[in-house]
Amino acid sequence: MTVPSHIVQSFALTGKLRAAINLGNPILAQFVEDMKASGFIVDALARHGVKGASVAPLSASD
Repeated sequence: MTVPSHIVQSFALTGKLRAAINLGNPILAQFVEDMKASGFIVDALARHGVKGASVAPLSASD
């Protein structure tokens, strides 16, 4: 996956975008899933005019 340069510049001061969710932290992982499921992330991207970004699908629940 190629990330548009304007997104990398916004999030990665070093020029390398690195992102991961620590699945060992169930509270953080659940918060992220809740924000994705509620549409908050998509709304925030649109509200701020972010183009070229997408939201990862919801994780499969056990």
